[in-house]
Amino acid sequence: DSLNLKITIEHGIKEASTEIFLSSYNSDEEVLAKQDPEFIQKELEKIVQFFASSASSFSGTSLAAQNLNDRKKAKIFNVNDQTIIELNLGFDRAWSAVSRALEAGNITSNDIDRDNGIFLVSYSVESDSRSWFSFLNFNDEEINDSLLLGESAEFRILLKSKNDKTKIIVESLEGIKEEADALLSKINELLSERIMEKISQITTGKAKSLYTTKEPDQLIMEFRDDTSAFDGKKMEALDNKGKVNNQFNAFVMEFLASKGIETHFIKLLSNHESLVYKLEMFPIECVVRNRATGSLCKRLGIEDGLILDPPLFEFFLKDDDLGDPLINDHHIESFGWATQEDADAMRDLTLKINDILVDFFMEANLILVDYKLEFGKFQGKMLLADEFTPDGCRLWDKDTLTKMDKDRFRQDLGNVIETYGEVGERLGMQIKLD
Repeated sequence: DSLNLKITIEHGIKEASTEIFLSSYNSDEEVLAKQDPEFIQKELEKIVQFFASSASSFSGTSLAAQNLNDRKKAKIFNVNDQTIIELNLGFDRAWSAVSRALEAGNITSNDIDRDNGIFLVSYSVESDSRSWFSFLNFNDEEINDSLLLGESAEFRILLKSKNDKTKIIVESLEGIKEEADALLSKINELLSERIMEKISQITTGKAKSLYTTKEPDQLIMEFRDDTSAFDGKKMEALDNKGKVNNQFNAFVMEFLASKGIETHFIKLLSNHESLVYKLEMFPIECVVRNRATGSLCKRLGIEDGLILDPPLFEFFLKDDDLGDPLINDHHIESFGWATQEDADAMRDLTLKINDILVDFFMEANLILVDYKLEFGKFQGKMLLADEFTPDGCRLWDKDTLTKMDKDRFRQDLGNVIETYGEVGERLGMQIKLD
């Protein structure tokens, strides 16, 4: 039977990326149920090689998506075998953008000559840094060893501006073009992430602010250094708190996503900013208590530290002016804050998350005492929203019962952010404060 191939090229899920799909089908245009992976891979490699070798010049976020990014502030060009990023920005803004991109990518600047538009940097080109520009090798044994450096290589990044446009060129000081292209590809990815800019602030809370973006269904969530307790009666700015909590939250959200919990978190944009989906929020806080402490003990006269088995679940109305009062399912349904189905879904998800996180924190020798969660809907689907940080949960050291959360601020115990950082380290986080 004759065999036909179908190729589909689409924008990738990740910004500045392209996805190529290749499938085989028979003469009746029926996709074959059993594809031959080895055959498909070889044919796909031929197609990619054709893209890479046949275009004397190109523009776009990748070789295949050539002219699909006209509204973006960054483009890639290849002219006479020289790959260039062009920013629709003047020199000052371009220099600032590249500086932030290098910082976000942990690319070390060894020397800077701003007057001449030069960064001298060190960068280790890892296997996941290979790009379209290195011709997408599919077989690891055939990859040029120069692309898998064990040590950092040295590069010169040049910025040249004219007519409010700035070109970025990367040169390898060892003269290895593939390495320069890999670094340029990384910078393009970092710039694409940085280009997601704030447009206008839509809300600001006690410790976070939300901003609109060019994408109507995505927001930038900024974590600030502001810290509050007792419904805002006690407030203080703590150095680096925004950076620590932003990265802590990203780590937990990604961990929960790996366990099948869908969240509003999309990706980190910087040490203190994240990109999230815009949700239709429920004005409800979902609280789980694994041990009795705080307001529960005051409300019911319960012994502090009492183990609650099964865990206690409670709903609270999210309203600072009213002191976030305790509510139940009947309040929620009668006042139209959510349907009974949605209330049940929030309760079920909160308890499922509890099962996951209790074990997760226990592995770090930490007791997850209690915490609150918020939920919203995105395109009709229930997602975990807001944040999960030591600001919104209680954590005790398993052996000493030392408080490792915002109680350190509430009770003037000191070393608040240092303790947050210690919790992060125990969980395996690598929090960046630079």
